[in-house]
Amino acid sequence: MKALEESFEIIAAHISPNTLVLIETTVAPGTTEQIAYPIMRKVFRKRRINTDPLLAHSFERVMPGKNYIASIRDFWRVCSGVNEEARSRVIQFLREVINTEKYPLTVLDRPIESETAK
Repeated sequence: MKALEESFEIIAAHISPNTLVLIETTVAPGTTEQIAYPIMRKVFRKRRINTDPLLAHSFERVMPGKNYIASIRDFWRVCSGVNEEARSRVIQFLREVINTEKYPLTVLDRPIESETAK
């Protein structure tokens, strides 16, 4: 967990305030809101950035092999963000990346719900 926490500190120290950070891995429920978000927010405040980080979660399921890209694009996704702006941005991003016409996107209220869905 220490390496993950350090990663969030490094990311927050180098991104612009309007950058969406999307966690696309399996993490314990609560990680996005209770670990990543406070770390990133603290770093933003040290940088004198008075906006909240745009942080979202959407786990990815992939199948290794020749259909790797299709397994990302052609599969149902669940997502959420820590605030309305992050949620809106992750929806916009995923609609550009995955086939939401055939595999509709499920948008949840909080990242803990997305994390638990995995």
